[in-house]
Amino acid sequence: MSMNDDGLTPGPDAFQSFNMLIAGIEEGQFNTDISNELQDLVRDLNERIGLGIKGAGTVTVTINLLANKGVIEVTGDFKVKAPKMPRGRSIFHIAGGRFLSRRDPRQPDLPLRAVEQTQAPMRTLTQ
Repeated sequence: MSMNDDGLTPGPDAFQSFNMLIAGIEEGQFNTDISNELQDLVRDLNERIGLGIKGAGTVTVTINLLANKGVIEVTGDFKVKAPKMPRGRSIFHIAGGRFLSRRDPRQPDLPLRAVEQTQAPMRTLTQ
């Protein structure tokens, strides 16, 4: 019996750490996908920093292990929650008791009139 045939001693191909396991799921595609999503999240947070807006994001990783016919089937999933950018706001007034209007019904209309433009004669400045 060799040193790693007892099932207790890891062989050279054993995933001995979590990061090695993550890198091995889906032949590395899982690690690539979650890394890309993490970079996108950091970019989004950096944009918020540039705008002076607070925000938080989360990355949730789920690793499932299923014993099946003498092997362990490993699947991974992840969710990335990025903060939403705050939306602007608009002010409206109530018109007719049930409609929204930009015009404040309490504000009277100003008596505006058209003014004709006339060209003033040119003047010379003297010192």
